Amino acid sequence: MKGETLRWQDLELDSIGRRLLLAGGSLKLTPTQTELLAYLLRRPRQVITRAELRGQVPHMAASASDYTLDRHMSGLRARLRECGKNIIIQTIRGEGYMLSNPQNVI
Repeated sequence: MKGETLRWQDLELDSIGRRLLLAGGSLKLTPTQTELLAYLLRRPRQVITRAELRGQVPHMAASASDYTLDRHMSGLRARLRECGKNIIIQTIRGEGYMLSNPQNVI
């Protein structure tokens, strides 16, 4: 992953340092969490299939199971909650995931 800073709402991701930047500090992410979030941040409000994530995220093997991907997403969601970010990663049943605005979630 090339070094970049990605922003979404009030979230800022430093992909080189693998940190969520917050007012007054930062929160470390694992390499896989960083890559998953960066990929979602590049394509907000678009459904991204599990197969696409496995193929495009360097720390995620293309042969990884859906369960493995789901566990990584669960960990990423937990880290976002820890820092108080109201970022919604929706699971789109039978399709994949989507980064969404909180007000767009039903």
